[in-house]
Amino acid sequence: VVKYVSALTALGGACQYMVDHFETVLLNMQYLHHYYEYLQLPNRKQTGGKPTADLPPQDLVITFENVSFKYPGGKKDSLEHVNLTFHYGEKIALVGPNGAGKTTLILLLCRLYEPTHGRILLNGIDIREYDYEEYLAMFGVVFQDFKLFAMTVAENVAASEEYDEREIEEVLEKAGIWERVQKMEQGIHNPLYNVGIKGVEVSGGEAQKIAIARALYKNAPFIILDEPTSALDPEMIGEVLDLIKKVADTGKTMVIVSHEMNFVKKVSNRVLFINGGKVIFDGKTKDFFSSENIRIKEFLDKIKK
Repeated sequence: VVKYVSALTALGGACQYMVDHFETVLLNMQYLHHYYEYLQLPNRKQTGGKPTADLPPQDLVITFENVSFKYPGGKKDSLEHVNLTFHYGEKIALVGPNGAGKTTLILLLCRLYEPTHGRILLNGIDIREYDYEEYLAMFGVVFQDFKLFAMTVAENVAASEEYDEREIEEVLEKAGIWERVQKMEQGIHNPLYNVGIKGVEVSGGEAQKIAIARALYKNAPFIILDEPTSALDPEMIGEVLDLIKKVADTGKTMVIVSHEMNFVKKVSNRVLFINGGKVIFDGKTKDFFSSENIRIKEFLDKIKK
């Protein structure tokens, strides 16, 4: 009797286990259904066959021609009739109040978004006629919400499992983080974070420097930094700004979104002031700070406060 009761109890437990897991499988299948729907969405990114790799960096010119952009479901355009030209070697500061459209402009420049109206040209040719992957390769970007991964330092910098160790060390040194990496037990092969493996926890400033090293490793003609000091404490802001100034001296085109006006004065030779989705000012840095435009003066006064 004890034998059969035990067997029936075990059978009942197994059936209950199967029912519970069957419910879990059904729930996960709902998520998978949405995932497969997403994978089956058509790729609306128009891509041509023109190469960009053969274009000399010093001859690169990107032009915004009457570009407007509206987010899906938005009531008004985030950017309205923007006309801009980016020349190689310029150091451009993109400034303006929060929500003015600065990050949207960056995303359009990198072709992560497509204009609602107008077009963007590279050397006089619509960027949609260029190979999409090759166009993306022209930009080394550190977004405001950049991420590092629970992989080795080298893999984080290269964004790949294959990399040149010497180049990794060079960009880490340029980014001012090489000494910190050398102190790690395995150097550039040391994992970051404790996710499944024992790694090293890095501070916000150190993570920022590794992200900048990633942009440098790409060796792209355009370097874009979106609010590089937004999440840093005052001590680290100075270090990162000094680093960015060194990067700016490399001769590449640099576009920086920043609210640090002292830094804008030191690094940029051109300022784009955006307010309400429109380019209010486009000119030399010294002219921006001496401008009599009411919107600019109000913005600078607010920054000082």
